[in-house]
Amino acid sequence: MGTQVLLFEGNDDLHVVSNLCQRRRVPPIETVKDCKGIDPLLRILPGHLKGSDGDVVGIVVDADTSVQRCWEKVRKILMEKGYPNVPYSADPLGTIIQAEPSLLLPRFGAWLMPDNRSAGALEDFILPLVPTDSWLYSYATSSVDAIPAAERLFADGARRKALLHTWLAWQEVPGVPYGKAIGHGYIRSDSPVADQLVQWVQRLFQSPPIH
Repeated sequence: MGTQVLLFEGNDDLHVVSNLCQRRRVPPIETVKDCKGIDPLLRILPGHLKGSDGDVVGIVVDADTSVQRCWEKVRKILMEKGYPNVPYSADPLGTIIQAEPSLLLPRFGAWLMPDNRSAGALEDFILPLVPTDSWLYSYATSSVDAIPAAERLFADGARRKALLHTWLAWQEVPGVPYGKAIGHGYIRSDSPVADQLVQWVQRLFQSPPIH
């Protein structure tokens, strides 16, 4: 068995995926790393794309404003390293590119938050995991939306983050990070998008390489 490395754009992403996999009883990955931003992740990625048969490298990054633009940055690195037949677009179920042992290229996988299809970030992945039928969530939503414009210090694009942190501040253990909220059961682990992410991790790191 080769080495296993999963690189994350941020610490919240790392702990969300780690706790989600733990709740779903997915075996832990050998090495997980918070790269502290997309640019640092892309800078170190080429150095990880080399290795012996059985090595696996994965990344989890935010699509932000465009899934295609995000994927093109990753695709360029893969092509420069010599991967043949790199797909033009990311796989909606999570991209996996098989290893090229003759070129010393490991199996590679990419998950673009939230769902490999939509622009967005980690919060867009988490929101479908929140019990939106609860009174507390509805009250958090109305409270955030009721903030007068002059007093609303966060940008419009940060509304989802403000909402989630407001809601988490009112739980039995107030203010826990996203990952711990999954561990506490405040955030569910059984939505369709969560299923797809867990299945991508399993296919990438647990299934045998295909030559």
